[in-house]
Amino acid sequence: MDNHLSVSKFLFGEKPSSADFAIYGQLTQLINFDPTSRKITYDRSLRLVSWLDIMTDLSGHDVDNSNWTSLEDSPDSLKEIMKEFGKMYVPALLANARAIIEGEETWETEIDGSLWKQKTFPYQAKCLNWIKEEFDKLNADDKSRVRAFLDGTGCEQILG
Repeated sequence: MDNHLSVSKFLFGEKPSSADFAIYGQLTQLINFDPTSRKITYDRSLRLVSWLDIMTDLSGHDVDNSNWTSLEDSPDSLKEIMKEFGKMYVPALLANARAIIEGEETWETEIDGSLWKQKTFPYQAKCLNWIKEEFDKLNADDKSRVRAFLDGTGCEQILG
């Protein structure tokens, strides 16, 4: 994320997207409240700390700005972020969804070489369904572009 923020104000260009707000929500907890992850972030990525502050107060930000960066023009750093999601979060998202379908109260899967066990969360399954629904609404050209961009990241697995 630090590398990406060195070339882009937000994930997809010059204005925050819903993805920025999703990441912001998680990072507020990790950076503002958890002492271990806060120290790591302050030691390694002051740019990310600054981005979090900007996201906290977007007053004065040009809301009419429509400058999204196309997938084809996205910096390599965005694909690296997606690879991290594909490696660390997608396996959990998929295992949780399988557990919901099978009526299991808990699930386990391997994430980055380690066994991860967790209680099943219906909300995560809903999120996965929302992603699939939004992807299904895209026209054939845009679906192809998204698939091409995500190819090799691990995130392509959630598209079905």
